[in-house]
Amino acid sequence: MPYFNTNSLDLAIKFHDHINKKLLEKKGYMGAKFTSRIDKKFIEKYGKFRIGLNDYQSPLLGIIPRNGSGMFCEEEIIELLKQND
Repeated sequence: MPYFNTNSLDLAIKFHDHINKKLLEKKGYMGAKFTSRIDKKFIEKYGKFRIGLNDYQSPLLGIIPRNGSGMFCEEEIIELLKQND
C-alpha cells in the first residue's frame, strides 16, 4: 500500500485532494486514506500525517513511488502536484 508521511499539513491535504479528485474522475468515488497521528514517538519517527492509497488505486491512477519501497518522498509529491496543477 503506497503511502506518504509528512509534517506538512498543507502538502498532506493537497496530495489527499489530488488522489480523491483523480479517483472521483475515474471511478466515481473518493478513497484516499488520511491519518493524523497523536502519539509523539510516531510523529517524531514518521511525521504527523500519513496519506495512503491501496494497491489497486496506485496503478489505476499512475501514482507509484519511484523508489519501489511503497513510500513517497516529499520531492515526488511536490513534483506530482506541480505537474497536475
